[in-house]
Amino acid sequence: MDISTVKPERTVFVIGAPRSGTTWLGKIFDSCPTVLYRHEPDTLIPNEHFPRVVADEEVAAYVDEAAAYLDALVRGRFLKSSGTLPIFRKTFRSLPMHMAYMSMIMGLRITHKASGDVRRMRRILAPDVIDPQRVDGLTVVIKSILSRGRANLFAMARPGMRIVLILRDPFGQVASMLRGVSLGKFDAAVMLTDCLDTPHARRYGLTRALFERLNPVEQYAWHWALLNEKALEDLQDYPNAAVIRYRDLVYDPYAVTRSLFAFSGLDWNEQTERFLRVSTTSNLPDSYYQVYKNSMDSLNKWRRQLTTDQQRQIVSTLSDTVAWRRYPELHGVPD
Repeated sequence: MDISTVKPERTVFVIGAPRSGTTWLGKIFDSCPTVLYRHEPDTLIPNEHFPRVVADEEVAAYVDEAAAYLDALVRGRFLKSSGTLPIFRKTFRSLPMHMAYMSMIMGLRITHKASGDVRRMRRILAPDVIDPQRVDGLTVVIKSILSRGRANLFAMARPGMRIVLILRDPFGQVASMLRGVSLGKFDAAVMLTDCLDTPHARRYGLTRALFERLNPVEQYAWHWALLNEKALEDLQDYPNAAVIRYRDLVYDPYAVTRSLFAFSGLDWNEQTERFLRVSTTSNLPDSYYQVYKNSMDSLNKWRRQLTTDQQRQIVSTLSDTVAWRRYPELHGVPD
């Protein structure tokens, strides 16, 4: 089956910043038995046709290339994008097919760990194992942390596609990014300067010279504000867009997920309900990329991780930004 032929209205694109809850949200969607999930395929499929931040006046010039690129992301069945855990039962696989699929994915993952060549193994193709007689109602969900600057382009390139933008509060966002740098999960400067390519940076008078003089807390705060504001502005008139806050998903995961499933044309199901229950109440040891957590503790961890001075720096940086208005309940921080 050519998955790229799935209609745009049966495609959901989940976007957000790194460390904003996209992985958990992606797995919530993946828990639906009719969803074929793609985890960050754009980190493995190179894009040389359009910039990471696309201005409105550039959309028309790149729309054809973007449509082809989205088709490639739908087809992106690499081990990293198709073999993330946990693995859920699907209506488009019989039980024997499901068992075969699990065996292949686990075998590939074991080989991946044993090889020591992480970059090469992530690109190994993993089979989708889809029964063409069982594909009625199949929805493809793609999760990306690289697409906030291209939301306008992707909305135009695949009309009818559902786009879900998740926002995490800036305190939690910045704290998690700083922790990731300290743990060596990614480069300290990863993706930071792309926010300077937005018209919003110019609107706030933020030049490259000014940005480079800021400390990391202030830089991460600006990155949070500018790219989220661009995505919010790009999607404000797009009829198939939904914006959620990570904290609302944590406080009421069942209601928010039901709303997102209805928006995406997905049915509520016992498997999703079970995953929500287990993934929000876990007592497993803390792991940076773990989806099984005590979600309320995870939501408020920044209060222990950020100093009072760091919290004040974030508030001072964001006080005049539009994105900061999305969090009125945090405007008294630090108290």
